[in-house]
Amino acid sequence: MKPRFPSAQPGKIRQYCGTSVRTLDDAAAQMQALREFHTLLQASSPGRQQHLLTAGYFPSHWQVLVEAGLQCMPLLKDGEADDVALAASHRLDAIAGRLRLHSSEPAAARAVADFDARNHRFRRAERNLLVISLAVLAAVVGLVAWGILAYLKRG
Repeated sequence: MKPRFPSAQPGKIRQYCGTSVRTLDDAAAQMQALREFHTLLQASSPGRQQHLLTAGYFPSHWQVLVEAGLQCMPLLKDGEADDVALAASHRLDAIAGRLRLHSSEPAAARAVADFDARNHRFRRAERNLLVISLAVLAAVVGLVAWGILAYLKRG
């Protein structure tokens, strides 16, 4: 019987779940794993992308975390609050949180500020989209209620 989850894979990332095959201690190995992760992410369906962004490979080295955040930022599309963008926003938050532990590194501190600013802009656009949607919904409900009242007064 074939094992369900193969243990010997050619790369550093498991193709079925996006996690690392083994513990990666050095920055070069983590960077290679991050490249493999983003290749897998780009080739996946939106539902799988959401899962990979939520539970997939997460580096620990601060320089690789900066790269992970930079690769995550294009997934945040202002005005499009889909599941992938929301998962990317949460991942960017987690990356920024981990980078805060390395705040003595100037590049890490700059990256945290950039990631927080980008996430803030995405969330503001998401809130604006929600407000506009609620306003449209209220207008439709108002028009329906007005139509019903006008019909009842006529009849």
